[in-house]
Amino acid sequence: MNKKGKGAGISSSMALGIGVLFVAVVVAAMFFMYKSSADDKANAAAIAKVQAEAQAAKPEPTDTGSAGDACPDTSITTSYAFNDVLQSSTSLSDADVRVRLNGAPAVPSTTAYGYKDNLEMLVNNTGYENLRIIDYVIPCKANTVPGGMYAVGQPTYTIFNDAGNAVTNSTGDGAANNASVNQSAIVSGGSVTLEFRRQGTDLKSTGAQRCVIEAVDSTKVDKIIMTGFEGVTNQENGVTIGKPSIYSSKAAGAQQWIYDLPALIGAGQESGSLTVQLKSSQTYNGNPVYTQCYSKQWFEDTDGSFKYGIENSLGVAKHGGTSTAAFAIAAE
Repeated sequence: MNKKGKGAGISSSMALGIGVLFVAVVVAAMFFMYKSSADDKANAAAIAKVQAEAQAAKPEPTDTGSAGDACPDTSITTSYAFNDVLQSSTSLSDADVRVRLNGAPAVPSTTAYGYKDNLEMLVNNTGYENLRIIDYVIPCKANTVPGGMYAVGQPTYTIFNDAGNAVTNSTGDGAANNASVNQSAIVSGGSVTLEFRRQGTDLKSTGAQRCVIEAVDSTKVDKIIMTGFEGVTNQENGVTIGKPSIYSSKAAGAQQWIYDLPALIGAGQESGSLTVQLKSSQTYNGNPVYTQCYSKQWFEDTDGSFKYGIENSLGVAKHGGTSTAAFAIAAE
């Protein structure tokens, strides 16, 4: 019978201990591998977040044309190129340009401005509605200021009586009673509504218009209301529009109502309504009604600023043209 020699084998207790130690090492290694992977993911997420925040905070690059915020070109040239909006092939080489440089009063334009100068411009060309250009900032390179302008064409007005007939447009002394077609008398505090039609001009714009409607006898007429045109209003910034100082009343004691109409572009046609409402118990017979409309536009005011409307701060006409219509309310 053979006997085991001393140290010839490993006891079962020792083998068990080695096994336990091996398992512990494997578990520890897996734990550290997992932790390392989780940490890497967390770090990557943190780095991505920082990079995203840094990118979001990074300002957009400016068109300086050079490194930094300085422009090496000390001789920047600015030119101008304007054309007819409705006939893009028609260039307007004779346009006159007035410029407010960095908010200063207007002066004639030049071709030499400094980098980042801010220009507000007013462009004038005979036969066209004045054009205003704002916040044009000079870049670090030769540049061209573009702009489109509308040729101005005054509309034709036709007014139809309540029988549907076009009334005679007598603009001299206001649709005399012997005109061939009138609006019949309004009696007993009544009212009448007439069609008010305007016809545009091909390849031209009326511009936005300010219209004055006048009844020569204010003791009889309560109000005249214009409706039906898209955008028509008798308010401006919440305040009732006052009579333009450039408007001359046709008769002493006359009363006016003021309305703003949007531009009519091209040879389009649109219709609205004029309602003449009398005061209680009054009769309107043998009296004319006048309509005069002014085309609004941008202009240079007396202080060198640019304003929009039909007259400057001194009451001098600055509109783009006028159009009129008048008719009699009398027995036919």
